[in-house]
Amino acid sequence: MTLECETSEPNRPVVWRKDGKELKQDARVKSNMADAVHSLTIKKTRKSDEAEYSAAIGDVVTKAQLTVVETDVTITKPLQDVTSPAGQDVTLQCEVSKPDRQATWLRNTTQIEPSRKLQITTDNTKQRLVIKNADKSDAAEYSCLIGQQETRAKVTITVTGELSDPCERSTGPIRHEVRLLFICLGRFLEKMD
Repeated sequence: MTLECETSEPNRPVVWRKDGKELKQDARVKSNMADAVHSLTIKKTRKSDEAEYSAAIGDVVTKAQLTVVETDVTITKPLQDVTSPAGQDVTLQCEVSKPDRQATWLRNTTQIEPSRKLQITTDNTKQRLVIKNADKSDAAEYSCLIGQQETRAKVTITVTGELSDPCERSTGPIRHEVRLLFICLGRFLEKMD
């Protein structure tokens, strides 16, 4: 985004201000002067750049209001399903098109509140959920919502030594004791097989 103004005399420096405060220049915000034309360029414009900008020479001031209209955020790299052994940390990560955006994380359909167990971080365009010391109760579908976009992944936690079929726990033939009880003419008879 570039703002320009022209002065009546060439090579007279102007003072650029944002909301009345002198603007500090850096790698993203630069001013330029070419004869009588002065410009202020802001690279990678963001919502925080929205303000009233002015250029002044002494008491002569020109102003412009900058309104930043953000485009929708898109998910550029979706979440991936994760299978992890119990006791390990599990990390779910997706990437979005714009840096430092606030995401909402869900476990099944319930919003996640950050805690020691469930840590939510944003690092530039990366959105992360870390499940510390995962156990079977952490197995679920997780979603990351950002803007109008959503990505989902399934977390599966494996437990070492646990068998899914209880009959597999036996190492030998299965034996059952059967007791039959007969009632005959008021007498109780018991037979063991």
